[in-house]
Amino acid sequence: MVLVSATCNKGMSGDTPALYTPDFPCCSESHIFVSLLKERIALVHHVIGILRTMHTTQEMSASHTSSQQRRTRIIAYTAYSVITDFGVTLWVVYLAIRGYSPFAIGLLETLFHAVKFLAEAPTGIFADLVGRRVSLIIANALNAISNILLIVPGVPFVIASFVLSGVAYAFRGGAGDALLWNITGDSADQSIARRYASLYTRIFVLASVGGIIGNAVAGYISQQMLVLPFIIQAVLLLIGAVFLAPVPEQRAASHTRSQPFKYIINGLQIVRMNRLLLLVLLYASLLDSIWQTVYFYIQLFFHGKEMSLGTIGLIVAASLLCNLIFISIAPWLLARISRKTFLTISGVCMIIGLLAMGTGILMMQLLGYLLFFQAANGLLIPFMSVFINEHAPESHRATVLSLQTGLFSLAMVILFPLFGWIVRFIPYQLLYLWLGCGLLLISLYVVWLTRANKELNQ
Repeated sequence: MVLVSATCNKGMSGDTPALYTPDFPCCSESHIFVSLLKERIALVHHVIGILRTMHTTQEMSASHTSSQQRRTRIIAYTAYSVITDFGVTLWVVYLAIRGYSPFAIGLLETLFHAVKFLAEAPTGIFADLVGRRVSLIIANALNAISNILLIVPGVPFVIASFVLSGVAYAFRGGAGDALLWNITGDSADQSIARRYASLYTRIFVLASVGGIIGNAVAGYISQQMLVLPFIIQAVLLLIGAVFLAPVPEQRAASHTRSQPFKYIINGLQIVRMNRLLLLVLLYASLLDSIWQTVYFYIQLFFHGKEMSLGTIGLIVAASLLCNLIFISIAPWLLARISRKTFLTISGVCMIIGLLAMGTGILMMQLLGYLLFFQAANGLLIPFMSVFINEHAPESHRATVLSLQTGLFSLAMVILFPLFGWIVRFIPYQLLYLWLGCGLLLISLYVVWLTRANKELNQ
């Protein structure tokens, strides 16, 4: 640059003739170079800006598409749940009318839970390794066949119906909640538990509304044609499975599918190493089994008071309505109180409900069953689904969820026939008092075991 400036000045001075005179001053060459460089830099910046805009647009488009897909899948799963759970729950009275004793009904329910318990581990592994959506489809198909078999009152057909129903519920066990958890969002998202609780509750409420309508309708139409509700439910189960089509299949990584035995051992070790998870699983399974046992035998209790099928159907429908009210407020409570307080409230409500049903006063029994007893179950259902999904790894999610339903079935295998056998000798209300007092002692022991657990106190 110095040499160029000197040469230019000498030529311009006139002392020495310039050999070459350009059309523009030679000293401006540097400015031209800088100008060209600036133009190139500006062009590069412009191109980068365009690329960034395109990338942002693609991200927004992908995010919008992902949001639309998630919404479609949630709607599809909701439709599946509502149609599938549009259930007929008056089968206890149906079998009693067919001539089955309370003890025989207890044995059949025990058979159902024994089969379900034995099938939980294999079906949980099937859901994680083969597919969670296909597990739900198989469950609906088997349940439809089970309802058709129940139409024939012969003992072999009824037994086959309960066996198929047990396998069907095992296939559905952990697959449904695991599928919904992944539909809700990324497991790494810190807010997924809150969103899942809200979504799970909304779906459960809608399904419960279907159950309320189903019970009321079943109680009415069964007076016209006793087997018609079971035929309707079989058709609805097959229709419900079709709505799972938009939901993508979910399964574990391919390298784990060839080791099912190692897979279940790993799943059991996950629960065994997490003492808090194991304790909550055991206590919640006990509460759930007590609720389920009383829920079925309460039909015989009211039937023994010479209530009509229509009245019993309305009582069951009212209990489901109260149940879904408490399910609706569960996410709000979960966001504001600790897990330990939440579980304690559920246990206390069940104890109060059992003690009220043991008074022998009809109004107190209805209050205890419809309010406190349903509050216990309504709060417990979303709590358990959220708690297990929070503590279960994605690779074994359905397996761990199936373990919870398996423990529930194991408790039912013991409790249901025992309840049916005891009511042959003592009144229902006295047995309710015994259950309430026993649950109180167990609950106090669980509170003592978890008194210093920081995770449950959060």
